[in-house]
Amino acid sequence: MLKSWKARLVAISAVLLVVFAASLVWLWAERAALAERVIGRALADRGISPISFSVGFIGLRSISLSGIVIGDPAAPDAAASSVTVTYSLGELLSGEVRSVEVEEAKLHVTLTQEGLSLGSLDPLLEGEGGGRLVLPPVSVQDAVLTATTPYGEFTFTGPVSIRPEGEAILLSSAALRIVEVADEPRFAPLVAAGHMRLEGKRLGFAASVDSVVDEDIRIPLAKAEGVYDGETRVGRATAEGALTFAPEGLTPATIAPVFRSLYLDIGGDVAYRAAVDVNGGDISVAATADLGNFSLNQTAAGSFAFTGKVEATGGLDGGTLTPVRMELEGVKVVDLAPSERFAPLRVEGPVEYAQGSLSLPISSCAAPCPR
Repeated sequence: MLKSWKARLVAISAVLLVVFAASLVWLWAERAALAERVIGRALADRGISPISFSVGFIGLRSISLSGIVIGDPAAPDAAASSVTVTYSLGELLSGEVRSVEVEEAKLHVTLTQEGLSLGSLDPLLEGEGGGRLVLPPVSVQDAVLTATTPYGEFTFTGPVSIRPEGEAILLSSAALRIVEVADEPRFAPLVAAGHMRLEGKRLGFAASVDSVVDEDIRIPLAKAEGVYDGETRVGRATAEGALTFAPEGLTPATIAPVFRSLYLDIGGDVAYRAAVDVNGGDISVAATADLGNFSLNQTAAGSFAFTGKVEATGGLDGGTLTPVRMELEGVKVVDLAPSERFAPLRVEGPVEYAQGSLSLPISSCAAPCPR
């Protein structure tokens, strides 16, 4: 009887071991499908849908996804060719991973008077759904971000790294290329090196910006920084830089093709600072330029050189261009004609340009002028 009981116990144990082993084999064989369901459920709990992807490989330390599409497949809000996620045992099910590497990724952002939108990814900005998403460090080899704004559509391409910073997300790049999507772009491609900080619907950035006048030639334009609150639709950006123009070298049309229709034969140095304030659909710009032998050549009135400071304000009021006002502060004007027609002058006062009309209620005197 005892032997019979022991035999039954051994038989039952053997059956259980076989079932357990078979279960492990089945789970391992079905690990990709199970992972797809777990990941899909975790994203759906956070309100991110529709989404499609496939699991190419899953192991004890990493998982590879491919064909990731978020949003309408015909016009996705985000997509990635392949993603490799590394983790330690047990982290995948908890939603925490160590790092993410992405080969190619695309993201579409819309900026309207209502604020900032990432489409199907908006729940990440709102913090909705199944709790806070723990973001690991993310490295993207080739990112393409398309931004649709009231001022045009732009693409940002290049390598990007993403990492958490408290409750915010920090995006940085050493060479992010910025291009206006238009048949006739208003400015040449730009390359920015810096970072962008996204916390909810609040966006901030700091970067140095170069103009790509040729694939082998970059012109440093400015160092810029700014913030924008998508909730209140209020933002501010500042920039400063310096340029040296020459008739046979750098021209305004080189960095801004919109000026090609104008004949601007200029030279000399200009250092500038500018501040841009955004309030809803209104934009105001305040800029200061320090002129160093800044020359305007071959005009109907001749050629002149300017030295001094110019302050200017302007902007958009509900999409309508506001009057441009300039204040001349001790600007010295020198005649560049071979036979000088007048002694150097110093001009001061306001200049206003509005609706095709130019107003110059300024004062002038022969330099040096009495103060």
